[in-house]
Amino acid sequence: MTREADPARRPLVSVIVPSYNYAHFITQTLDCISAQTYKNWECIIVDDGSTDNTREVVESYLAADPRFQYVSQKNQGLAAARNTGITRSRGIFLQFLDSDDLIEEKKLDLQVAYLMHHPEIDIVYGSSRSFRAEDVGDRPYATWGEPMTDQPKRSGRGRDALLPLLRMTFVPHAPLLRKTVVDSVGTFNAEFNPNEDWHFWIRCYMNNQMFQYKNLEGTVALYRRHPTSMSADRVRMLKGLRKLRKEFRSILKDEEALQLNQQLAAAFEGYFGIDEVVAGRRSGGGWQLCRAGAMSGKGREKVKWFFCAGAALVCPRERFAHIVRTPVRQTLGGILRGAYPL
Repeated sequence: MTREADPARRPLVSVIVPSYNYAHFITQTLDCISAQTYKNWECIIVDDGSTDNTREVVESYLAADPRFQYVSQKNQGLAAARNTGITRSRGIFLQFLDSDDLIEEKKLDLQVAYLMHHPEIDIVYGSSRSFRAEDVGDRPYATWGEPMTDQPKRSGRGRDALLPLLRMTFVPHAPLLRKTVVDSVGTFNAEFNPNEDWHFWIRCYMNNQMFQYKNLEGTVALYRRHPTSMSADRVRMLKGLRKLRKEFRSILKDEEALQLNQQLAAAFEGYFGIDEVVAGRRSGGGWQLCRAGAMSGKGREKVKWFFCAGAALVCPRERFAHIVRTPVRQTLGGILRGAYPL
């Protein structure tokens, strides 16, 4: 066996798997770790106070493979569970993987090799795809639900890499990172649940960590969409995004980044308002659209949000949807022509 092929001589990767009541998903997650072509890994399963049979499911993996470890703690949330895993980890590379998600079989192998050959890179990440419920084979959607789109694909450090990340975050298990990154920027901040990972990556950029997007075959991060996932809790997500955007406003120094953050904060508010109206909650959606208008720094967008807020209260759902889809200039023309009376 050659030196390079010997697993014992290859750097250890710590795979951190936080879990809370996902016994029905975690077997697929642990199986995808076992199937990795890279063999020198440890998997730290952090049971964050599950009340289902997670422990019983995991025990078969612990008995079959000593690379799996199990830690149980009182329920403290995803950030705390990841931090427990980090504290227990021995690897020089870290791979985060939630217990309902998957990674393709060459991810560790190829990304470890890339970091070993590029010591100047701190974090390497590739493509991501989401799949619905238990249909692992059907993955036509990228992170935000649009076909043929993906997460940020910008490499580098500093300002140029920061701006794309303000628009869209990574799937948490897309990157493989050196443990020295955590030593430098700190662990996950539970105050920003459920967006603690976005907060972490922004801190990495601000700390001048070097990112590299490298779309290598067999390294896709697969994100499961299901009714109990955190992203499905829209009210909680909105509150979390408000808090996160406020935090970005306090820590960002670059003027363009600050303006972009404010624009995106208004847009998120508006999008959630539109969802509320479509769901039949007109008054709540109208209030959020007004909030988006007040937050927006651009005149056209401000007019658009306020007009949509008024339309939300009086227009039939079909007309409201048409107004939302219409570009700002056409909407203003419609107002002048009386096509969209409030």
